[in-house]
Amino acid sequence: MILLLLACSLFSLQGVQAQDNEEAIAPVTPGWVSAKGYWVVESNRHNPNDHIVYFYTNDQMLIYKENLKGVVLPLQKRRTKMQLKRALETCMAGWEKDHTVRENEGWVIRRLGGPVKHPAPQILVDEK
Repeated sequence: MILLLLACSLFSLQGVQAQDNEEAIAPVTPGWVSAKGYWVVESNRHNPNDHIVYFYTNDQMLIYKENLKGVVLPLQKRRTKMQLKRALETCMAGWEKDHTVRENEGWVIRRLGGPVKHPAPQILVDEK
């Protein structure tokens, strides 16, 4: 009888430990995933250095769009994903103020460290 009680208590303790282990294993969200929204990168196989980056809220509302021409965007790298997350959160802060969709303001290219293309200044030379 004592042996039966001892066996039952051991099995019940194992059941409690198994439940604790299952609760401890929770899916971990990667660091590049923002709680405020998400980003989508559209690219073309024939033009691998041309991309369109879209930023959305968690309610699937477009808040920003930027065309990137001639930019290598290594999406498999963590650094690139973190830079896109930071650009998304910057755009989200601006969107929360006025709720207008913006385009091509250079938020992504600045985060990626590339040059922001502005029209070249014209230099007037006085020929005398």
